[in-house]
Amino acid sequence: MAIRNAPVRGEMVIALVGCLIIGCNDQQWGELEGVVTVDGVPAGPGSISLAPVDASQAGAMGSFGEDGRYTVVSAGRKEGAPAGEYRVTIHGGDFGTESGQPPAPSKIPSRYGDPSSSNLNVTIEPGRQTFDFDLKS
Repeated sequence: MAIRNAPVRGEMVIALVGCLIIGCNDQQWGELEGVVTVDGVPAGPGSISLAPVDASQAGAMGSFGEDGRYTVVSAGRKEGAPAGEYRVTIHGGDFGTESGQPPAPSKIPSRYGDPSSSNLNVTIEPGRQTFDFDLKS
């Protein structure tokens, strides 16, 4: 009888370890990437922040270079974010260079870096998706 139950116990251990590694909740995950432009021109360098409308969820962020391409990452540097609605802020400019040169000026109007004036939102769906932000000067 012990031999007969061994596979069931083994399956339970595997399921438990799987839950510990990838999580036991039913939270759906979406991966988000895209391009940030100002008046159709790549707006990099800069950063993008996503604040969840549902305060029980974690936020996400990303950075982009001169080409404006970003990929959102969440806590633990995991690509993507929980599915849901987010308020978006976008900041322009880099944070200086290794050569000690001053940071490049921002190509992004400051209103997009303020949650009360950015008026940017995105809904992340389960799976991989692209969302471009074409900001206006």
